[in-house]
Amino acid sequence: MRKIVANLWMVGLGVLVVSAGTVLVWMAVYGTADALSPRLLGVTLPGAYEWIGYALVFVIWLMLPFVQAKRDAGISISIIRDRAPVRIQPWLDVIRNIVMMVFFVPLCWQMGADAWYAWVKGAVFPGTPPLPIYFGKFAITIGVGLALVVCLSNLFSQLARLAHRARESRI
Repeated sequence: MRKIVANLWMVGLGVLVVSAGTVLVWMAVYGTADALSPRLLGVTLPGAYEWIGYALVFVIWLMLPFVQAKRDAGISISIIRDRAPVRIQPWLDVIRNIVMMVFFVPLCWQMGADAWYAWVKGAVFPGTPPLPIYFGKFAITIGVGLALVVCLSNLFSQLARLAHRARESRI
């Protein structure tokens, strides 16, 4: 069962990576076309600034859970951890994951609420093409929510390792 869940998780992360990669390639093509179109065709592409900025939100936030899972350490500054004694380092990993969850939970909650509100109200970015706001907010919510799941998974595995070490040291 554990292997099935791990495989499904990796497939899900793969879908996020492919989605973010596709958006990144689209940004490059659209940006290049926008840069070349005034010289070749005499007109610019409508909304290039808005679309590329909007797509960047997808790339950054959809890759967050993948980065979290790949490093098994999350996004952190490891200067303090690496200089700490070896016995303390696992506890610093636990503290790091708790601090990350304290950051991710309100962010996920607020972005989810904002995305829902923007969807219900039909809010759009003002610009050449009016872009709906809720797509980006839902992308942030999904990315942060999945990063939160990775943090929880890391926290439970770290606590299990600490409990196992404690049992071994008593025997």
